[in-house]
Amino acid sequence: MGADKGEGTALLGEGHFIKGNYAHAKELLLFAQKRFRDTSRINNMLGNIAEKEKNFPLAREYYTQVTQREPFMPEGWMNLANITQEP
Repeated sequence: MGADKGEGTALLGEGHFIKGNYAHAKELLLFAQKRFRDTSRINNMLGNIAEKEKNFPLAREYYTQVTQREPFMPEGWMNLANITQEP
């Protein structure tokens, strides 16, 4: 049951992320992250939100987690590369 709630919350968070409602998306994604096994997609979105908040160290942390967990997932590497010039 916990995984189902986590997955549903992740999907709802993704919907809010796509709509640009980043504050609510972040809240939902952080909840889902604790309950859902596949956190790579969630961490990519959380990294994107951290970038929008200008929190580049946190964004790097999320993207690095993605590259470590899913080394063949190109989005994690691309996102990590895109913020290398940020402070």
